[in-house]
Amino acid sequence: MTHILSGELLKGRMNLIISAVLLAALGQPAGMHGNTVNPPVFTSSRVIRVSGSRYRIRIIRCQLSQVKIKVGLARGCVGRTESLGGIASRYHAIAAIDGCFFEAYDQSLFKNPDHTLITDGQVVHIGNVGTLIGFESSGNVFMGPLPLHVLGERQWGANHKLGWFAYWINQYPSFSSTITIFTPFWGTSTEVPGGVQIVVNNGIVSHIGYGPQAIPSNGYVIYLGGTCENMANEFYEGQSLSYSVLTENGKDATLSKIQEGLGCGPCLIQDGKIVLDPESEGFSSPKILYQSGQRSAVGVTKNNDLLLVTSDGTMRDMARIMQSLGCQQAMNLDGGASSGLWYKGKYLTRPGRNISNALLVIPR
Repeated sequence: MTHILSGELLKGRMNLIISAVLLAALGQPAGMHGNTVNPPVFTSSRVIRVSGSRYRIRIIRCQLSQVKIKVGLARGCVGRTESLGGIASRYHAIAAIDGCFFEAYDQSLFKNPDHTLITDGQVVHIGNVGTLIGFESSGNVFMGPLPLHVLGERQWGANHKLGWFAYWINQYPSFSSTITIFTPFWGTSTEVPGGVQIVVNNGIVSHIGYGPQAIPSNGYVIYLGGTCENMANEFYEGQSLSYSVLTENGKDATLSKIQEGLGCGPCLIQDGKIVLDPESEGFSSPKILYQSGQRSAVGVTKNNDLLLVTSDGTMRDMARIMQSLGCQQAMNLDGGASSGLWYKGKYLTRPGRNISNALLVIPR
């Protein structure tokens, strides 16, 4: 018997064929069953066998040449917390995965991140532990350690310039003696009690006070706490002031290329090989070293696709999973109750708590 397809049925079958071709072009791994998001971003789920055990993994894959990657901050500021979906929606993202470790169990209103954060080309937090993934304006992806420090220059009198330094950027003081710079990425006020606080507006010291100070939209506030208050006599109103964030070798060449960067770790894959060595990166928690738990990771393939992945297992299991997915570079992100994967308003993996920051995929 001959069957004649109606126009609508023929159109439906043609759409299915076209969708299958698109998924194949995106490099969908064999055995995966996925849903297109806004091509070239798609999500999928599969079961993978690692170390004799089966793991259900959830993946978002995107072509880096076709999307923007953004570091999203909870409530738009460093040190706050918000749901992963809330952060993603705030930045109008297509997809999102949780970001770096933070002081999740601290009872303070402010919960400091543990790692470096870069957004809009600015270093908004420094944490020199672990590995950083950085997205350069050229489209290249940097992954590796990036130790940073802050050095400044201050006017002294009419013809002299002297140096100054800070330990932190946008870090709520957890040490009695410290020097921290608060920028507008912290909020509109330092909200830090005590300490000498130096307000810098458009490169000029406009006020020196004690206790919380408003943060200028075109400037920052330097907090001097504990014994560091003695350094207050090095600053005066009307003084010209500046600072730079430098890499370990005193240069900022690598840093100046990175528009969006997220620190975490440990590193899982380099050049397609497992390089897991968390202790060498400064990690000591059993959760990182050998325990099994819920994990999140980010990786980059040879074709420059970005993979956002959640699963459970040990850190070694996660490294093998990312390697099996074709990652040339990969690193761990915050896990446990923070682990989450989100796209188009829905969770693939739902976090058990609010988080500090996230890695976001945004339409160009």
